[in-house]
Amino acid sequence: MGLDEDALDYHREDPPGKIEISTTKPTST
Repeated sequence: MGLDEDALDYHREDPPGKIEISTTKPTST
C-alpha cells in the first residue's frame, strides 16, 4: 500500500490552495 504516494500525487495534482484545506482534515488518525 502506498498511502504516502497517493497523498503526494493528490497534492501534486491539486492547487496549493487545496493543500491548505487538506491539512485541516485529519490525515493520520
